Amino acid sequence: MGCIFVAVSILAVSPSVYIRANSIVHRNKQQSVTERFIMWETATQIGIDHPVIGVGKGNYSHVYNGIYKPADAKESPSHAHSNLFMMLGEDGFWGLLSYCFVTLSCLVFGWKYRKNIFGMIIVVSTLVFSFYSLTDYTLASYESVRVFWFLMGICASNVLLDNAI
Repeated sequence: MGCIFVAVSILAVSPSVYIRANSIVHRNKQQSVTERFIMWETATQIGIDHPVIGVGKGNYSHVYNGIYKPADAKESPSHAHSNLFMMLGEDGFWGLLSYCFVTLSCLVFGWKYRKNIFGMIIVVSTLVFSFYSLTDYTLASYESVRVFWFLMGICASNVLLDNAI
């Protein structure tokens, strides 16, 4: 039990997380950061143009590269490099709201049971996953998403079992 908390804590203070956050602040120094801002602005425009259901799952790349790609963009991405912007572009505002609802629900549940180590792991894991997904499309990595939700399920079941006794 303590090992899981230590592993999550190490991930939370990981140098790679710090480097990713720092690269956002220094936008003009790295082309990849500039490209991400272009992708996010374009995904926002796609969401505005297709607000209800977006352009559909798997269509972001086709729509971005075929219709919306700005002249100053140097890359032809397959995704928006952000869960939030990807949900907005592919699934519209309803998809974005659904994603935010699930994330917020995890935080509220974990916070409600924060005195239980598994409740705190839910809070920390959700925050780390959400923070990292601000600058990368983590939902495309099915393996990491499966592991994340599997561990969230284990933690939630332990919280509920501990509180049922």
